[in-house]
Amino acid sequence: MQMLERNLFTVCDHQCTVELQPNADQSWQSRANNELNQAATYPSYANVHKGDMSKMGGSIGYLESDTWTPPSQEKRTSDLAKLDAFRKSLPSTLTAAQAHDRELSFMAQNGLRQLGEPRIGIFADRQRPEPVHNEINALQHLLKLMYKLALERGKIDSFLTILNSPVAQITKIIKLAPVSPAVIPSIPHPVGVGERIRQEEAVSSCMENLEKTVREAGQRQKDSSDRSGVKNLGCGLAFVAREVREHCSDQSKRSNNLSIRLIGRQAISLAKYSYRLIDCLETENETGQRNFIGKLWEKQPSRDAGALFNKIDTNQMEVSQLKDTLTSYFNLLSLFFPSSVNVTVWTVAYAIPYHAQLLYDEYKVGFGILSLQAKESKHSGVKNDLALTNRSRSTGSVGKWAQMMCANYVRAFYLPEHQPTPSMYVFTLSLEYLLKQSYLLTVNVVESELKKDPVFTALRLPVSLNVQ
Repeated sequence: MQMLERNLFTVCDHQCTVELQPNADQSWQSRANNELNQAATYPSYANVHKGDMSKMGGSIGYLESDTWTPPSQEKRTSDLAKLDAFRKSLPSTLTAAQAHDRELSFMAQNGLRQLGEPRIGIFADRQRPEPVHNEINALQHLLKLMYKLALERGKIDSFLTILNSPVAQITKIIKLAPVSPAVIPSIPHPVGVGERIRQEEAVSSCMENLEKTVREAGQRQKDSSDRSGVKNLGCGLAFVAREVREHCSDQSKRSNNLSIRLIGRQAISLAKYSYRLIDCLETENETGQRNFIGKLWEKQPSRDAGALFNKIDTNQMEVSQLKDTLTSYFNLLSLFFPSSVNVTVWTVAYAIPYHAQLLYDEYKVGFGILSLQAKESKHSGVKNDLALTNRSRSTGSVGKWAQMMCANYVRAFYLPEHQPTPSMYVFTLSLEYLLKQSYLLTVNVVESELKKDPVFTALRLPVSLNVQ
């Protein structure tokens, strides 16, 4: 990567440089940086102590007024020198476990986290929180918090019911009136500028009719749904509810934290419908403070913040709004649930807005540019493919992860190298058919076809398209 960064590339007639932004979940980052993981006394992206995480009004930076300071290469080197000196001072009679315990104690007392030279070298200083994993972790933290509140308020049955119930239940079949498709006018022999303008007006008219038809159909469906008794019920998280019910059934462990991990689809559902869980926690004799907390939760600051820091195209106003939203999220937890503030809450509330501002100042892009959503989606698809193999549950060197890496190699390198020219599929499509079916396609027109048919934009003429 250092060699690539020193080179100049020409992309679309523009000279460009590349810069590596190493990004992954926090466990991978800790290993890549060769430092203690997030369970350490100093666990995150700055020198924050576990006992100091619930502090409100803090900031990250290199100014004297900043509360916490991110690690730099110079700081890592000096910390390693201190740790090496301590290791040499340990008695040789200690066992490996005893030496390790003393080493961890020394690091906790002196605010150290670095175990050795970073495995990724100078790129360790570019580590930033990853949007997708932190958003899922924040929603998972919210679920655990609501579970504890449900236990305290004696609402666990209602909580599990809402969690398990579908998002909506239709108690009566809705029959919509048939919608007649938009009629595309016939335009004979399209030639000349005036005729092309009339064609554009005809297409515009058809699209307006299509939008009107869809809008009216949606309104009719909404009106019919209101009359037929559609009732929103829950969050549609039956699998999560089953895991929570199993955890709650053990009387000796029901007060412990939930040991459940959400996946992306479950986190999205929780972000959308968690307000229903909050509503079910309300008791008959709500005090002013409890009612106030419920009203604050209904504003869903974590959901709104997730929508902001997952954006790629953004502006300074949205970056500032992200910081304000996460400040409200953090203050709410610190004031009313201080014991629940952990490394996830601190990272989301402080580290993400700090790095989002740095990223925008330098590149004018949103924090979502660092998202691993595409990679996670690709791996999910590969896992589904591996489920059909006889090694889908194996964890050895020739297990599913080895197969996943082989699949990545074949798709990314082997196939492009042995098949440099991608396959082209030529179809004969009618633009009239596409409009009637309301399909949107991005197509590249073969140059030879354009030469054959200069009146390509004709509505009723079949055209040959090269769909890649």
